[in-house]
Amino acid sequence: MLHLLPAAPTWRISAHARSRALERGICDSDLQLAAEQPDCTYPQTNSYGSDRHVYARGDWAIVVNPSEHVIITVLYRDHTRWLTTDRAGTEEHAHAC
Repeated sequence: MLHLLPAAPTWRISAHARSRALERGICDSDLQLAAEQPDCTYPQTNSYGSDRHVYARGDWAIVVNPSEHVIITVLYRDHTRWLTTDRAGTEEHAHAC
């Protein structure tokens, strides 16, 4: 008898997260991968609320509400990179998926 695992819940990308991702040249597939297969996770209670977590993968860090499967915002994992990029524009930092 074949038993199939239930499908993984999909992640919804908030309008704010989509805007930040576009500004930073990060595509939806990278956001989904960070949400589904993060390198590390940790709670984020100070800036985004008690039910928020940071999921980091590769160059990206996303703030999520894990219980509702919502990506709230998108950051570069290296704070100095995303601050510099936000000031300089994103064309040179964007990548294709």
